[in-house]
Amino acid sequence: MGCIAMKLTFVTALRDHIVLLRWDNQAETEVDLSIPIFGRRSGVKLRNNWERFSTVEVRADGGAITWPDVGADIPAEQLLRLPLGGMTTAQFRAVCDELAISSEGIAAALGMSRRAITDYKGGAPIPMNVAHAMRYLRSKAISEIGAFI
Repeated sequence: MGCIAMKLTFVTALRDHIVLLRWDNQAETEVDLSIPIFGRRSGVKLRNNWERFSTVEVRADGGAITWPDVGADIPAEQLLRLPLGGMTTAQFRAVCDELAISSEGIAAALGMSRRAITDYKGGAPIPMNVAHAMRYLRSKAISEIGAFI
């Protein structure tokens, strides 16, 4: 039995190799493109050039994002396997609430100060490594506790 391929309908560059993708099922995801951009020769022209990076578009068939002037494509299947992008303050707060752990507990789990966690909850930019760590804590809690989270 084959899997149903998801098609892209929209892409926009947000910041530092992060794009917002919209899929044919209307789901939206922010994806970090650092791995394919820094891992391929075709990404050289996109690495430190925001103007060029921001020209990203969806290929006509919806099967990839592309930079036509660079000749670089990233297939939808690969985009689905890449790390998610950053985390908004609302997403950070939602994970904290979902985990039902105090700021002190989150700080201890991440090896950070309580003040940093309070700052993130208050709107300070959330570093990529913190966003990934929060998603890991959430997935770990779900896999260990299941329906209780």
